[in-house]
Amino acid sequence: MIYLIYFAEVNDACLTMLGILFFIRELLKIVFILIPIGLIVMLTVDFVKGVISFGDDSKKILSIVLRRVIYTMVLFLIPATIYGLFSALGVAVDDSESCWAYVNEKSVGDVQKILKDQEEKRAKEREEELAKLNNKVKEKKETSKKLKTIISEGVSDSGSTASGDITLDWDDLSKTSGLASSSDLKKALNNTKQLKKFAPYSAFLFEAEQKYKVNVFFLIGVEAHESGILSSPISQDCNNFGGVKGSPKCLGHGSYKKFKSKKDFIDYHADLLGNEYLKEDGNHYHGTSIEDIVGTYCGTGSNCSDWVSSVKQFASLVYNQARK
Repeated sequence: MIYLIYFAEVNDACLTMLGILFFIRELLKIVFILIPIGLIVMLTVDFVKGVISFGDDSKKILSIVLRRVIYTMVLFLIPATIYGLFSALGVAVDDSESCWAYVNEKSVGDVQKILKDQEEKRAKEREEELAKLNNKVKEKKETSKKLKTIISEGVSDSGSTASGDITLDWDDLSKTSGLASSSDLKKALNNTKQLKKFAPYSAFLFEAEQKYKVNVFFLIGVEAHESGILSSPISQDCNNFGGVKGSPKCLGHGSYKKFKSKKDFIDYHADLLGNEYLKEDGNHYHGTSIEDIVGTYCGTGSNCSDWVSSVKQFASLVYNQARK
């Protein structure tokens, strides 16, 4: 009864099974003790009876004694067989977490401790995984915050920004930057940590500005936004970092146009913006401000909602370095 009360308090499924098995095991141990004792007592009584009433009843008493020996042996063999079966099951199971594996070698307290240790280990592993996940989320948030900081430095939402001969006029993007040479642009890009990837193409960008009369800061701003600062697959696989569509198509990238080199793209892109968007006789001309350009160049969908602010922010980064 004490065992049953103790095991009834166990909630774990495995421990509940173990509780039953342990109870049977302990009961069998008691049986193994009581049966021999009972047999000895009964045989003694029968022997005494046989001695006292030695005569006609002696054969009857002897027969009773033999039957009791046989019954006792049978009763002894049944629990012994059950106990042996438990032992065999315990030995046969290799899984260290199996309920059967503990029956013959562990107590309930031992198993509780083992399972508690295992649960603590799993809890610790879960905590470590959660900590790693939280770190990743934190890193992503920090990266997002840095990007917002990057593209918000030195931004002017509208109007003209100028310092001396260096110009970035958002109302008239056909006004060139006023940079004296491609070296000045390269220096400004190298000093702009976020846009240093454009520095190797400074000569092409400066030449395109002079040739097609499109502000180079604006040109860089568009290309930085459209290409994810030269990190998008289209910019890398197609030499197309302006989101330009047309023929020849870039294999594996839908209708986006493929260019032979970065120089070819920059020349094409400046020509497109300078002659098609910023000239009055251009096919996409609606004015010279960035707001006039966005509706045709990008559109009015959700993907274009931040086009103007993003282009301004990237362009302003280079402009701020150039005017120092």
